[in-house]
Amino acid sequence: MKNLLILISISIALFSCKQKVDYNNPKEVVLKYRELLNENKIKESFELIADTCKTILTLQEYMDYYKIPDSLVGKNKFQIEINQLPIDTKYPNYRIFELKQFDINIRNNDTIAHIFYYTTIHENQMWKILWTQHLLVSGTKFHEEQKFEESINICEKALQYDPLNGNTYCGIGWIYLRLEDLSNAEIYAKKAVEYSPKLAENYNLIASIYHEKGRPELAIENYEKAIHLSTTEDNKVDYYSNMSSDYMDMNQPEKAKEMIYKSLKIDSTDTYALWIKAYLYSNEKKQDSSIMFFDKAIHSEPMTNYLQKRLYYGYAEELYLVAIKNKGQYNKAKTFAIKALDLEPNNTDYIELLNKINKAIESSSN
Repeated sequence: MKNLLILISISIALFSCKQKVDYNNPKEVVLKYRELLNENKIKESFELIADTCKTILTLQEYMDYYKIPDSLVGKNKFQIEINQLPIDTKYPNYRIFELKQFDINIRNNDTIAHIFYYTTIHENQMWKILWTQHLLVSGTKFHEEQKFEESINICEKALQYDPLNGNTYCGIGWIYLRLEDLSNAEIYAKKAVEYSPKLAENYNLIASIYHEKGRPELAIENYEKAIHLSTTEDNKVDYYSNMSSDYMDMNQPEKAKEMIYKSLKIDSTDTYALWIKAYLYSNEKKQDSSIMFFDKAIHSEPMTNYLQKRLYYGYAEELYLVAIKNKGQYNKAKTFAIKALDLEPNNTDYIELLNKINKAIESSSN
């Protein structure tokens, strides 16, 4: 009898929990989902995930993604603004919601803003949340390892389950940009903006595409959009640094200096910003200052392989030019040329630089 009462109690509790969610209203489902996450009720929030996604997602994978230390729970209060994006008639069973959340520290009122986009699907007469973040994490890992085909494949798989996910389109756009396929990069960037119009990173991608097209003025315009939409100062570091590079391309050194100053003011140890600062000095033929900032960048936190190999190459090239001028040692230049080649063995620029350095070493020893 006692066991029966326990079972009845559990059933009533589960029934009551489900009654709190209006599955006929996709907006209410999204709000309830965000509420559960904010309360660190991760297991309960899993009940709102679409069955479609649960065919590729385990509860443990989901809970591992959202692992939050108990010490952080209850430290903030939350304010939420939510808007529904226009319905894409190609996907009538889907709805996208843009959710802006302000995390307000209870002790000191410090506030952090976030932008989230949630896709819901109408399945089994209920609106549920689509969730593919674990696939995006895997795709990002492959991207960082320069396994671009694997990264595209896993991101395209994510789109099969959530075809309106702006983050996924943005991620694929970046991969095509790395592959120098600007046409596909632009297609995916436009989709990213369509489905997540207020995510700053989308405009960073568009700006980078314009940079590669040799349109620095349009790149700067989109970096400015990214800065305007950025919810944290940290994200602005890359955007200001990228703008500095484009101002250099436009032969506006003072604007370039202004942008890199803003970047390093936010984070004086950022590797990418230090690297751009080194190039600024290199363009001004101030090789001592250039080498100093290359050194700082080299000894800062490594970037992704895609950027790190270019840093090694740039440093090796600058060291080579300094060695020619001062008739000095070429060994350090050779070391970093080899480091660049280790990350991309078939790069013709890296091979050519190493050949020049080897010839210089041979000539100096004769």
